[in-house]
Amino acid sequence: MYPYELPHGLIMKVRHDPGPVPAADATADMDFWDWYSRRLLATPKYKRDFTARKSFSKLRSAIAGLYAAHRRLALAERAYREAVRLYPASPESNLRLVQEVLMPASRFAEALRLIRELHDLDPNNKRLPDVIRQVESADRAQTLCDKYADTPPNTLSPTIALDLAEAQLAVFRREANATLRSVFDRRSSLSHPELIRLGNLCATARLYREAATVFQSLPAGLILASPDLFQTAITSLINGGAADHADTLLATHLRTNGQDWRGWMELAMVRSIKQNQKEAAIALLQASSIVARCPREEQDAFQQMVESNPVLSNLARSLSQKPQQPAAPKAP
Repeated sequence: MYPYELPHGLIMKVRHDPGPVPAADATADMDFWDWYSRRLLATPKYKRDFTARKSFSKLRSAIAGLYAAHRRLALAERAYREAVRLYPASPESNLRLVQEVLMPASRFAEALRLIRELHDLDPNNKRLPDVIRQVESADRAQTLCDKYADTPPNTLSPTIALDLAEAQLAVFRREANATLRSVFDRRSSLSHPELIRLGNLCATARLYREAATVFQSLPAGLILASPDLFQTAITSLINGGAADHADTLLATHLRTNGQDWRGWMELAMVRSIKQNQKEAAIALLQASSIVARCPREEQDAFQQMVESNPVLSNLARSLSQKPQQPAAPKAP
């Protein structure tokens, strides 16, 4: 809805056509809320009325979110800070200021101070310790990025370069890809744990071809032993143009985990990519047969996965149009 909304006094109004917030509307909004918030804070009854404080803070946060959605971060920050002043213990106003303004600008010290002040006001909020840890982690990542900002990544040891790439990814630095490729070029000297870490980071950065190459160099047993690593490897192999290797891994996995309907779905997708439509259909039917005996939540997840994946949805559509279904599926 944000593209269709404009600030309108205490609330927002909906306009016919989407677009940015005109400068005149933003100026009028800032002038109005500057006057109105000072008026509220000068009223003794307002300071004692927690329902009113929460309500007006929430109204101002909503408009601040409008500015943030339009990437008008200076206006968003001003509006969020007004919302915080209206109700300092508001989790919504404080956390949205941190997540939508301060963190993207790498202003971690300010973010930490704000969250710690909120924690002092609301010590029973169980979410805040996790947020504090996340901001502290991002602050450490930024410090590491700054430390090696002028150092060519290929001059760093693989371990330090991987640490740097992980930090760069954590704070959304574009240099992460170059750092990862510098380690990828030296992958022949890496140990298995270092290769696993490189593959995972490449997958996080969506460098799927590099990740696929790394995972193909690892022993299959090592990948199959870790569910998380297995899933990352399969995703990377599919997206990295290594469908044959993904097929081999999935077939091996399903020999001992034949009731894993997600595995059968992935096998269906891989074999469809390989233009083996008959085997793809058999795999999708096997997944459907297994999930039919699962709880409703898993059946819904299955349906959603099919509908959201073009390869699977096309395969399911072709099956529904055939008068005869493929033979009963067997383990690959």
